[in-house]
Amino acid sequence: MIGNGIGGVSDGLEHSAKGKVSISTEGNVIADIDTSGIRSQQGIIRHKNTISTSVTIASDETAVAAGPLTISSTGTLEVASGGIMVIV
Repeated sequence: MIGNGIGGVSDGLEHSAKGKVSISTEGNVIADIDTSGIRSQQGIIRHKNTISTSVTIASDETAVAAGPLTISSTGTLEVASGGIMVIV
């Protein structure tokens, strides 16, 4: 457990495996974060609406983003052949 938790229960962040962090509340994992991104088990996912770095969706990946999405002058978005990107 990283941090103090809330109200003395086991809420907070937990480093459960190399390169992985879990967010939990009342003992229930609500999201996992690792090198592949955030996977929410419940709730709402938020993200920035501007891409300012190089982002590539590989041929074996799918991605979803809430739009509108802006690609800045320093950013790129590439979807490889076979990859899927959906903007809702």
